[in-house]
Amino acid sequence: MPAGVARSACGELVDSFPKAKGAPAVINLICKYSPDDFAAGFLEKAAAAIEDAGFSLRYSVADAKTSHISTSR
Repeated sequence: MPAGVARSACGELVDSFPKAKGAPAVINLICKYSPDDFAAGFLEKAAAAIEDAGFSLRYSVADAKTSHISTSR
């Protein structure tokens, strides 16, 4: 993610939610199914790129039977 895009996104968040200023931006992805090896590799690469832009990406898998979410990252 280009740094300019990240700054723009942060600015839009702060404009919409002023109390968010200075707080870390986190993207939470909840998967219906466990990612296969290919998808998990993609998510790891995406997380690294997103972290380079100053954000973080977390993903988890929702358990439909118990509504429990187990964190993978």
